[in-house]
Amino acid sequence: MSHIFVTGRGMVCSLGIGVETIMNAIFAGQCGFRHIQRFETEGGQSLAGVLSEEDEIFLREHYDETDLLYAMLKKAGEEALAMTKLPQQTGLIVATNFGIMEAREWAWRERIEHGELNPDSFDLVTNAIEHLRQLWGLEGPAVQLSLSCASGAAAIAVANLWLRTQRCDAVLVLAGDLMSEFAWAGLNNLRTITPDMIRPFNRERQGTIFGEGAIALVLKREEALLADDPRLACILGAATNNNAWHMTAPVREGEGSARVMTAALRDAGCKPDQIDMISAHATGTQANDITESQAIRNVFGSHRVPVAAFKSQIGHLMGGAGLAEIAITIECLQRGEIPPVRNTRELDPECDVDVVWPEACQGKFNVALTNSAGLGGNNAAVVLSRPDWSSDPRPLAEKSVKIHRCSWILPEGSGCGGSWKDLGDARENLLNRSQLSSFSAKEYVQTVKGYLDPGSAFVLGALALIRQHVELPEDLNRVGIVCGTMYGALDSAFRYFEALVKKGNRFASPLIFPHSYPNTAANLGAIEFSFGGPHIVCDSLKNPGELFSLGEALLRNGEADLVFVVMYEGALKCAEQALPDGVEVLPGALVACLAPTEEGETMPTAIAAMGETSQNGIVFNALRLLNSD
Repeated sequence: MSHIFVTGRGMVCSLGIGVETIMNAIFAGQCGFRHIQRFETEGGQSLAGVLSEEDEIFLREHYDETDLLYAMLKKAGEEALAMTKLPQQTGLIVATNFGIMEAREWAWRERIEHGELNPDSFDLVTNAIEHLRQLWGLEGPAVQLSLSCASGAAAIAVANLWLRTQRCDAVLVLAGDLMSEFAWAGLNNLRTITPDMIRPFNRERQGTIFGEGAIALVLKREEALLADDPRLACILGAATNNNAWHMTAPVREGEGSARVMTAALRDAGCKPDQIDMISAHATGTQANDITESQAIRNVFGSHRVPVAAFKSQIGHLMGGAGLAEIAITIECLQRGEIPPVRNTRELDPECDVDVVWPEACQGKFNVALTNSAGLGGNNAAVVLSRPDWSSDPRPLAEKSVKIHRCSWILPEGSGCGGSWKDLGDARENLLNRSQLSSFSAKEYVQTVKGYLDPGSAFVLGALALIRQHVELPEDLNRVGIVCGTMYGALDSAFRYFEALVKKGNRFASPLIFPHSYPNTAANLGAIEFSFGGPHIVCDSLKNPGELFSLGEALLRNGEADLVFVVMYEGALKCAEQALPDGVEVLPGALVACLAPTEEGETMPTAIAAMGETSQNGIVFNALRLLNSD
């Protein structure tokens, strides 16, 4: 099995621009918190890990003035790529919680204030990843991941799958988020932000402080390494999953986090007693720090491991948090030093782990584990090592994979069968999209709440249909979900932002906000049906073939016994307002059940290489391509 090396790093955050600047600041004990100036923060905490005014001006002038996150991603990527030469087949992953939100906010203000939305204003929102591919000439697969605050670490898990299955020879992994008005207002209304200071593992901690930034890592298969490539670290293994428990409440004793850490260790071929340090998610909230501590104890037992909490210096970088913490962990392995948790005054005895506090921890650290979690029950963990230390990762299984069953919720009907053939023309479904306006998931599931995005309703209905016709494994934690959407929870996101603009942040509903995430539909599916296996959600996705490829890779890598590939679009009630003028999207959901087969039948190779796509959404593209000859 080929080993995977990190050969490039780039970073932008509140502590500065560039890896060297940021790492020196972190190890010198600096914290990057300042007050938000971009928008009004009345009624909430204004302190955040935001860029300095000087750095923001520089990035807007030299990289992009339209969207600051896009500018940060370009800068971080540029720094990482300057360290290493990419092979022709290089993939691209962009991991983010809220996506290109500043450009989206401007586009939606255009609609709200002027009654029109020019397609050019929305271009970067849906096509950022394609622009980045063209910028750097990347010819491998490309996806944008949405797994809440586990997105950055989950991106390493996806890159790991691509490289192991030889989808490409290298992957540029980017992750980040911007402290936009949409993000700040929603998170503030969820009461997760401390009125004080972020103090991980502190006895009297009150919450987290969010920040912004972008991180880039280049990963290469060993066979693709060049003689002058720096070997910064080795990625030994990674995993994702879902708590399958609740949208916002942590599961008892951090069971989901314990499972994902165990899965990452198994993927890496490592035992718990081989881990020399842990980078914890450590948000500084009451619930997270206790349950994460319990999960660490349950996984590592009597093996006491130094536990770091890097959010205490740079804040919670949302979708970028996991990748930022991996980048800092690489520095710890190189320096032989783990910086102490900052701002903590007295450790909470209920968090019974070896927190690095009040002094730095010195020594030779060969292997580290990073743990990440996010809203909706999303989890991800990564095992990495010094480049001169390696393990034997789990070999790929020689399995054939088959589509065993399909289900659909479409304007022209719903059902379940052996394939999606003969479901009707994609264009006819698009013309009749209003027929889904009265759709309700209540007849399919038991726990539907009042605030439910149409896309989530479609996904719950389609999963309920297919579940009745599929033999599930006894262990539902071996059932995975790979989900994709082009526009996400468009109705909920627009409703929330419209209330924010017209009424102010205190009157924008915290009940709608969690349903505005692109990954919410898949999260609710995992929760409703207790599917706690590997969990991957792609946003701004046009090509459904990538989902089938990822599902097949999860099965071949031994991470699941069964995978549901889910495609949805929820653009319905607010579609005419939230979408650019002239853009029509086919709402609905399609689900395919992938499982190993001994019959020698496999998925048509055309599925993984679907070509031309449109702006009509992933359901339209899948329906048209899967029904074509």
